[in-house]
Amino acid sequence: VHKEGELPWPPRQVLEGLSVKENRLVRNSDLDFNGHMNNIRYVDFALDSDDFLFYSSHIPTEFQMTFSSETTLGKTMEIASKLSDERRDYQGRVDGKPVFSLSVMFKK
Repeated sequence: VHKEGELPWPPRQVLEGLSVKENRLVRNSDLDFNGHMNNIRYVDFALDSDDFLFYSSHIPTEFQMTFSSETTLGKTMEIASKLSDERRDYQGRVDGKPVFSLSVMFKK
C-alpha cells in the first residue's frame, strides 16, 4: 500500500554480466541476535571486495541495496560485481541463490 506523501519504491535491480570477485565465509561477527547475517554486513562484504585504491578514486555518492534471502553461519558467499562508468554493481550469492544486490553510484 502506497500512502500519499511517501517516496516511491525504487525500481527493481536487474544485475547482469557480473564476474565473481571472491568468496567469503559467514562468521560469528556477521550475525545478528537471531543468528542471521546482519544487513549492513552485506554492504561490508561487497565493498571489501575492492581495495582502498579503488575507493580513493571512486567516491560513492549513493547506493541501493535489495535484500533477497537470508544466510547463516558457516555459509560461503560468492561476491560478484561489474563496473560501469558511474557505478559498480555487486551481488552476493549462497549456493547459487542471490542473497543481496547492491548498486553504488560514484561522484563524476
